[in-house]
Amino acid sequence: MKTAVQIVNEALEHGITLFVVNNQLKYRTTRDNIPPELLSEWKSHKQELVLQP
Repeated sequence: MKTAVQIVNEALEHGITLFVVNNQLKYRTTRDNIPPELLSEWKSHKQELVLQP
């Protein structure tokens, strides 16, 4: 199981910045699409990512 830090680092490697606004996970990227496996990981670990300080 990946940690929140590992998930964020993986997103950064793909040119995607993850951030939280009003307890909602958001992302910013210049990519045309996001790999489905990354989206799946974000959804699976959303609570951990949102609560990470």
